Amino acid sequence: MMLIERERARELIFNFREISMLVLGDSMLDQWIWGKVNRISPEAPVPVVEVDYYSYSPGGAANVVNNLCSLGARSSIVSIIGEDEYGVRLRQELSGRGVDVTGLVTDPSRPTTTKSRIIANHQQVCRTDIEKRDRINGGMTEKLGAHLEESLEKHKLVVISDYNKGLLNDGLVGRIMQWKARTGGKVVVGPKPENIGIFKGATLIALNEKEAVSVAGEKINDQESLGRVGQTILSEFKNEAVLITRGEKGMALFTDKGETASVSALASEVFDVSGAGDTVLSVVALSLRAGASFREAMILSNFAAAVVVKKVGTATVSISELIDVIDKQHLSTAF
Repeated sequence: MMLIERERARELIFNFREISMLVLGDSMLDQWIWGKVNRISPEAPVPVVEVDYYSYSPGGAANVVNNLCSLGARSSIVSIIGEDEYGVRLRQELSGRGVDVTGLVTDPSRPTTTKSRIIANHQQVCRTDIEKRDRINGGMTEKLGAHLEESLEKHKLVVISDYNKGLLNDGLVGRIMQWKARTGGKVVVGPKPENIGIFKGATLIALNEKEAVSVAGEKINDQESLGRVGQTILSEFKNEAVLITRGEKGMALFTDKGETASVSALASEVFDVSGAGDTVLSVVALSLRAGASFREAMILSNFAAAVVVKKVGTATVSISELIDVIDKQHLSTAF
């Protein structure tokens, strides 16, 4: 476990509340259908779920924004929603959290990406998805680009959340990279392997192990192969840092300064990993914006991940929860 002084961690975390951040990416609405199962359907060998209630939460890029809000930061989002009830609800969910939704553009040609999870007796029975993954057209790119240009001048760090739903393209990402070159701002990206090429030159990219293996074209079997995968991605896409999240194996960091570091996952009972990647991306970005090193950002995001996987649903972490999990390490000066 990499060391960080307890007071240094607290300083960084409390600075989150002074930060304003811009998020670009594929937004979704997560719908949760809660109920119980008492019988099997006479029509087919499937459970009959008696629905008790519904709940909703922001997903995808919108969940990154939700995590930023939960940690006290102010945020703006540039994304698309459909002209439907789910889009209205997602806009309400975000604006109700104080998010600037001026850049949340309605696209009548596509539905709001919606993932509905049926939870019965505290277990997920199935999931249904409503989505259209076609690339957005030139007109929509221009609309989003106009909002992006206006928002970029107000921020010093941009988070890009890629779920490969058709929003991100060279035009939009190119504007951000030009802004980065002009201003020295930071760009933190959670890319999908299919699109990683357009994020060349980002400050940091965060991938899970499966995605990293896909990008590098090599399996991770041990520390040596992990190192090769990290260095391959780092050198090919010219980023300042690459973070690979490995579930119960922890996280690994590689930087263009030749630094490599890893951190073990905290012992934690895992109930649901939904949205954990969004939490990691949010905390890494906030930490860097607050003045953390790449290594410190990895450590803090590791603690945040340990909090959210204990929760059912697309969860977030608060400042008090993050401080609490740090304090519970029972070490006097460092962990």
